Amino acid sequence: MKQAFAASLQRARDVFQRYEFEGRLEVCRCKVCVSPAVDQALATTPRDQMPATLLSEYTHSAHPWTERVADEFRFLLPRYFELIVADDIPSQFGIECCLDRLSCAVYRQNWPEIEADVIDAFFLVLFQDCLSTPIEFAGGHLEFYSADERAEQILCMVANAGGDIHPLLRTWETAKGRNPTFRLAHMIVTADWSKDRLRNSAWLQRFRPNVEVEMKAVVGWLSRSTVRERLEQACLEESEPELAEILSHAESIVGRLVQT
Repeated sequence: MKQAFAASLQRARDVFQRYEFEGRLEVCRCKVCVSPAVDQALATTPRDQMPATLLSEYTHSAHPWTERVADEFRFLLPRYFELIVADDIPSQFGIECCLDRLSCAVYRQNWPEIEADVIDAFFLVLFQDCLSTPIEFAGGHLEFYSADERAEQILCMVANAGGDIHPLLRTWETAKGRNPTFRLAHMIVTADWSKDRLRNSAWLQRFRPNVEVEMKAVVGWLSRSTVRERLEQACLEESEPELAEILSHAESIVGRLVQT
């Protein structure tokens, strides 16, 4: 995955390099949003040296969306991607919200195809890496049920950015091995099925009803007989009783959903 990330990041730098920018970035300069010191730091810190704490100030500044801002954001996107890969998220509210401004751009419809493709390709590589990364079970059941699911976080980030989650779901559908299946189980057992809601509250954005629509698509995708069969088979093959119990729990939940 290191090579895939390196190629994706280089592609982003190549495609967005024409959006060179010098001087002050467009931010909200009220006393609440961006302080004069932060404004100055954003104007003088080279893009590729911006720490996540500084870039997050730009992320959540309440400045309007304009063509100038769109070009600034394109200029900054390679740095956003680098920080996300390093798990040093440029947002005060988590990975789910760090690329929200892409939804303002409606990038898949309004930006050149080559730019939209670079963004979508990055999302896919990030998700593939997540699926291949083992879930930590050091704390047993307690840690498993209390932890946030990284795959769900990334899906939610893509939805909030106005991206297409379906290529990611198709990748999950065909991903082989233990790790992708345990991530499925994790997402299923932590959801609130009495309300047909996934666990992550960032799916429920007040001013972005399209994000909740995407969540419902994921809920429907999880509630299929093929998912139940996958979990059942993984449970039969699991040698550790505690982990088999988790898979069995997830399989029973999906089994009930399939029957209703």
